[in-house]
Amino acid sequence: MQKMNKLALMFGTILSAIAVTVTSTASWTILGTEEVPEELK
Repeated sequence: MQKMNKLALMFGTILSAIAVTVTSTASWTILGTEEVPEELK
């Protein structure tokens, strides 16, 4: 049972990371690619 919990936690973490990446990418696209700060270029 312990192994399943660890696997579920890992899967959730990866899923969250993907969701955050997709969200930030989407907002940058909406804001306009020309307005990307120098640090991200």
